[in-house]
Amino acid sequence: MASTNLNTNLLRIGGLSSGIDTDSIVESLMKAARAPLDKKIREKTLWTWKQEAYRSINLSLLELKNAAFNMKMESPFLAKQASTEDAGIVTATATSAASSGTYSIKVLQLATAASNASAAAVSADPGDKVDPSASILSQAAKFAAPGSFFEGKTAADTFTVTVNGEVFTFTYGDSLNGIISKINGNSKAGVSLFYDSATDRVALSSTATGAGAGLEVGGDLFTTVLRVDNQQTVSGTDASFELNGLQTTRSSNTFTINGVTFTLKGLTAGGTGGAATRVEVRPDTDAVYNLIKGFIDKYNEVYAAVDSKLKEERYSDYYPLTDEEKEAMTDKQAEQWEAKAKSGLLKNDAYLGGVLSSIRIAMSGMVEGVDGPRSLAAIGITTGSYWDGNGGKLLVDESKLRAALAEDPEGVAALFNNSGQTAGEQGLAARLYNATVSGIGRITSYAGSSSALYDQSYISRTIRDIDSRIKTLEERLAKQEERYWRQFTAMEKAISSLNQQSSWLSSQLMGLQSK
Repeated sequence: MASTNLNTNLLRIGGLSSGIDTDSIVESLMKAARAPLDKKIREKTLWTWKQEAYRSINLSLLELKNAAFNMKMESPFLAKQASTEDAGIVTATATSAASSGTYSIKVLQLATAASNASAAAVSADPGDKVDPSASILSQAAKFAAPGSFFEGKTAADTFTVTVNGEVFTFTYGDSLNGIISKINGNSKAGVSLFYDSATDRVALSSTATGAGAGLEVGGDLFTTVLRVDNQQTVSGTDASFELNGLQTTRSSNTFTINGVTFTLKGLTAGGTGGAATRVEVRPDTDAVYNLIKGFIDKYNEVYAAVDSKLKEERYSDYYPLTDEEKEAMTDKQAEQWEAKAKSGLLKNDAYLGGVLSSIRIAMSGMVEGVDGPRSLAAIGITTGSYWDGNGGKLLVDESKLRAALAEDPEGVAALFNNSGQTAGEQGLAARLYNATVSGIGRITSYAGSSSALYDQSYISRTIRDIDSRIKTLEERLAKQEERYWRQFTAMEKAISSLNQQSSWLSSQLMGLQSK
């Protein structure tokens, strides 16, 4: 057979004269020659897998670092909750800035919006009302008071209206629903309007409440066709209430005082002479408990992830497969093989061992210079036993932690976020934050980061070096294969020439014998 190498354009003659299976011979020769290349490819794959494993750990450490940073802050531990005696009168929420205490409130008047509506039905015939989904021009004859608004107009002609000073431009081809939607979608106009088919009128209200809320429209569409008279606008009103004996007003039913946001819902029976509704603000123990529990859960999650990599079984007989080896397996077999080959790549790794040790030390130490609990054990958080499979993990005793929060919430907060001048005075969260930052930095310098524009880590430089060696080996193998084919091709040509000479001699001898 004859074949052409696309890279060298060398005419390959395989067994045409000799009958030898040249392809198989060259393939066997090259298979042996490829052994060093396959070894390098496997080496690159192993380094790539290790890099991916390191970077996965770094992502987990980043999550723990962010959790520790949040615990370094004061505000999460100052969470407050507000409760009210009568949610039908007032509801309340509290921020961490709110002071614990009790408020007494009497609601005398709710804030209302300015409002208006069509003075009369907009349709001429109650039995044949305008269609708000059709173009207003197509409905011209149905309006009760179209005036000259539609005279001589086409669907492409435009007109303008104003709402609280905002100018809108429409065409006569627009529908009433489309016009209403565009106006409602403009926050600067500050109005909410709709067409009510039952009453056949347009209703408007300001989105703002209070005595200063504006509601004024202009343009023939409103004043003539939709029959809205600005003189009929009902002004908004301010909310009026008495808080801890002080009578005051607000333009909105929702307002914030001293970190507490009140929302007025109804009027106090009996007005100023009625019974006030109590609103109590106190520390949100549940929120702080969940904050600490979530932080400990994240620590345990990351601890387990690192610890499992350090202890993962290594199967030395399993190695990265070549493409040919994968083709000889089923997809399931190749997947299972690869899982074994990846296992244990970071077993007893010095970088991960250092990270695990540093985060464990950060959370197990004593905090000096604080008034209150100085260790996790003092608030019911202890280290699990290796005998029960919880070695290294932190276990939370809910009842003890809740009791500590109820007795000394500031002390518990200081245990995590104390800003001390020395390392021993730093809170546990600050120590863990520093430990994760250091660990992430060490791993990144060794394994790099996927977000880096040019990764100068040790593993990335190693992989680039292997890539260079692979390229050199591939070029060498290509030349070696070409040389084999040149040799076999020369042999085939020689054999062909000998065969031709033999045939000529045979024909000459036969000619002599016939004379």
